[in-house]
Amino acid sequence: MKFNTPFVWALAQRAGPQCVTFLFLFGLAKFLGPQEFGLLALAQIWLGGFRVVGDAGLSSTVIQAQALSGSQLSSVFFLNLGMFLVLAVLSCTSIWAFPLASEMAELPLVVMALSLTLPISGLSVTQLALAYRGMRFRFLAFRDLFAALAGGGAGIAAAINGWGVWALVLQALVASLVNAMLLWRGSDWSPKISEFSMAGLRPLLSFSLWILAFQIFSYAVKEVDKTLIGILVGISMLGIYALASKAILLPTVIFSDALNTYLFPKMSSLQASPDGLRKVYASSISLTMCFALPLTFILGMALHLYGPKLLGAQWSGVEELAPYI
Repeated sequence: MKFNTPFVWALAQRAGPQCVTFLFLFGLAKFLGPQEFGLLALAQIWLGGFRVVGDAGLSSTVIQAQALSGSQLSSVFFLNLGMFLVLAVLSCTSIWAFPLASEMAELPLVVMALSLTLPISGLSVTQLALAYRGMRFRFLAFRDLFAALAGGGAGIAAAINGWGVWALVLQALVASLVNAMLLWRGSDWSPKISEFSMAGLRPLLSFSLWILAFQIFSYAVKEVDKTLIGILVGISMLGIYALASKAILLPTVIFSDALNTYLFPKMSSLQASPDGLRKVYASSISLTMCFALPLTFILGMALHLYGPKLLGAQWSGVEELAPYI
């Protein structure tokens, strides 16, 4: 697979915002400690499950479908929006049913605040899928970069003023809102409630429900380690683990996300060409092995050798954890 223009912009879309967000997280770590990061990690795990269900696999279906009518797009939009609104309410109410240790006392309030990102996602998920379908990676790269800068700046300002974990919450809320606003501004499509039709949704749901099942399984596997650490070891250790894993796995996440972003619409366009699919897939594996793995090793060694010096004494222990991630 060559470094063609769409793939370069897909890589830029992931690398730029991810690196900016991570630099802001490092800055926030100077003012905050593992407990605040642990609280955010638990809240994100909780909300992530609702986010996967709210999408219902429909964004992937919009990208993959060979033909879509305006009625189907409007139906997807309003179904997603309704589901995200309901799930936001469920997220806010159900978190109070769990007995929490004293160090997690703020978790329900953090979850309630971050639940605002669910309806924001519902307002933009269809526009985002259309941007991916059109392989508008240049637009998405600038959008994500501006959102990361806005969210990071708000988070740093709040942390300097002693907001604690709410600095991280503000960062996430501002980034989510700016993302949605820029998507709407850059989209040439808008939904019409008069076009909503369950009949138009049925052909899409037959594919999207399989995607949803896979996404739920994938999300559970991906987050089981953090969940167990938070429950069994403690929220402070979860904060250390969450930050260390983000640092060390940053190159892998950036490269794999960029490939997934590029490959899904690209391979959807090659559905009738098995040879083309095999060639693109083999090339993507080679690129990941050549670039992501060496950078992951370098970052792991840097965190092992200099972790507490870079982050502050409150992060003592991150250097011991780094070699095991």
